[in-house]
Amino acid sequence: MRAYVAHPTRVTQSCPFWCWAASIAMIFEAHGHHIEQAEIVRKSFNSNIAICTTGNTSTMGNNLSQPWLDSQGVSFQSQIVAAYDIFNHILAINNMIIINELAHDRPLLYANRSHAMVVVSVDYFMTPIGPDVRAVGVLDPWPASPAYHLLNPQEMVPAHMGGDMTFLAAVQTT
Repeated sequence: MRAYVAHPTRVTQSCPFWCWAASIAMIFEAHGHHIEQAEIVRKSFNSNIAICTTGNTSTMGNNLSQPWLDSQGVSFQSQIVAAYDIFNHILAINNMIIINELAHDRPLLYANRSHAMVVVSVDYFMTPIGPDVRAVGVLDPWPASPAYHLLNPQEMVPAHMGGDMTFLAAVQTT
C-alpha cells in the first residue's frame, strides 16, 4: 500500500545551508501558505539579515510551532502534532501517524544527521501489530539532487535505534 501527498511542491534551497528553511517552506506551501526561505531564516534568528547558516532540530521545531504571516498577508498558526527529535528526547510519532498525515495530504519534515527533506510518500503493508513501512519518498531541497527520491534503509531508522533519522515532524496549521 502507499500513502502520499497528491501534489507536493518542491522548494530548492537558496543557500547551501538552508535545507531546513527550504523544507519548512515546502511544509507551509503544502498547507497553502507561501513564505520565502529568507523570511524563515530571519525569524529563526531574530535578525533583519538572512544569514546563510545551518539550523538544528530545535530551530526546525520552533519554526513549526509558532504563528506566521504568509506572503499574502494571511496569518496562520503552525503546530507540530507528532514528532521524533533525538536531540530533545522526543519520541511521539509512529508509522500509523505518518501514514495518516500523508493520506490527508500533509507532508512531514524529516532530517538525517546532515540534511533536511520533506516526506511525501511511504510504501507499507499492514501486519497484525500495525503498518510495516518499506520505503519512504522525500522531496529534496538540494538543487543538485533528484527532486524526489527514496531514503536509504539507514535513513529510515531513528537515531536512537542506530539509524540516521534525527528528526521527523507532523505539522498542521490553523
